[in-house]
Amino acid sequence: MLYTLSGDVLGEIKQMSLGLSPSYQLFQNQEPIADLKKIWGVWHEFVYVTHFNWLIIGDLTQNQYRIVYHTQTIMQVKPVMISTGTAFQLTISDDADLIPCILIAAVLNRWAYSQPKAFLRKVGLTLRPNS
Repeated sequence: MLYTLSGDVLGEIKQMSLGLSPSYQLFQNQEPIADLKKIWGVWHEFVYVTHFNWLIIGDLTQNQYRIVYHTQTIMQVKPVMISTGTAFQLTISDDADLIPCILIAAVLNRWAYSQPKAFLRKVGLTLRPNS
């Protein structure tokens, strides 16, 4: 759930399916606004946002990606260092897209830390073949 400082609900995320390609539905004002679906590509994985026709591309496990609609960038996410560690800077082009973009960033952050490589990187381990 995404709340205002006064406690009003702005948006919500519901997981619709499990497995290798889980899907999520996004809600704003208790109405469904979009679905997120992972698409497996040849070199990269992509996420498609239905109803908005947005495509999310970049390094999802590093939380460094952008959301595009045709050639227009809707949102860009990149890690930044702050005094307490790493945070993520969201640059959103249009205020009207603020709620869906924050909800999408929350889902992708969850995906990033549920990936095996991301977990190993977080705890400082690497996978190396036996020599």
